[in-house]
Amino acid sequence: MLPEDHRQEYQEFSRLLEELHHLAGQENLDRVAFFHRSKELQQYFGDRIMTSYNSFLDPAGGSLVQSYITEIHKQLRLLGMDITFLQASRSDPTTKTRKEAISDRLQTIIGYCSTLTAKNESTTAEESHKDEKP
Repeated sequence: MLPEDHRQEYQEFSRLLEELHHLAGQENLDRVAFFHRSKELQQYFGDRIMTSYNSFLDPAGGSLVQSYITEIHKQLRLLGMDITFLQASRSDPTTKTRKEAISDRLQTIIGYCSTLTAKNESTTAEESHKDEKP
């Protein structure tokens, strides 16, 4: 479903998500740095994934990939709102709730990326078995 170079972009995107997830779990979170890191993540998604996904889609898996990309894009927009709310939070309970929401949203996006790359690996394995003679 995903060519190797695009799969690598999703793996890099997943790595960036994991880094942001790790930062979100820190007790004394630097909110400004976290905000800038999230903007870098969104920029990577826009520049590397959104702009290139139409160029490689195969007819069989294209609509599924497009659905995942659309959902990731939506989750990233919601993540941006969560981060804005985090920056505005003043009490410890509110901050904790916002950080948990951010963590959950990041886990969701990471799961979507894992699904896309895993489907690619299973598709690649199936294709290599097609070439084998019984």
